[in-house]
Amino acid sequence: MVQFRKSKRFGPFRFTLSRRGFGASVGGGPISLSLGADGKVRRTFRVPGLSVWDTKVVGDRTDRRSGPPESETSAPPVQGVARYQSIDLPHPVSAKGHMGSVAFDGTWILLNHHGPRAKVNGLVDQRVNVNDLTGLMWRPPTFFVNGSLTFVLDSADLSADPMPNPRAVIVTRSQSRRFVNLIQVFEAAKL
Repeated sequence: MVQFRKSKRFGPFRFTLSRRGFGASVGGGPISLSLGADGKVRRTFRVPGLSVWDTKVVGDRTDRRSGPPESETSAPPVQGVARYQSIDLPHPVSAKGHMGSVAFDGTWILLNHHGPRAKVNGLVDQRVNVNDLTGLMWRPPTFFVNGSLTFVLDSADLSADPMPNPRAVIVTRSQSRRFVNLIQVFEAAKL
């Protein structure tokens, strides 16, 4: 296999051409932001003088056209009034979010929470009947802030922070496409 990489620096900017494609980065020292040839945006924190760093994918530019609409939020829920009904599905629909996942079989919504932060917040797995659902609140993720999908049963589910809510799943920007089909199925279950 032939390896090839050519980089050029212009101040805090670095442009790289490799066998995989074009990449760019900005920053230096403890913080940098880069766009790789794979289309993913990464941020890196470094500790100067030590071989310690943390890199995280913060954005994915591979397919910007697919994904949920930026303003897709259901109408505010009415407490005590069921706004969804059971539907027949040929197979369960599911989506994996950050530290949790959602599965819907047409009648039951299964929310599974995992990871250390879920355990610290005391989140346990939930099983909710779709007939008890009064609303669905979708907060799309942005470039710097994770989004969430909250299954609303009463006004307490409308809290500002979805993390302690056992009926909410955190969604990163790269995961938002997974929730498109799930949201469309819930729209079909609306009364």
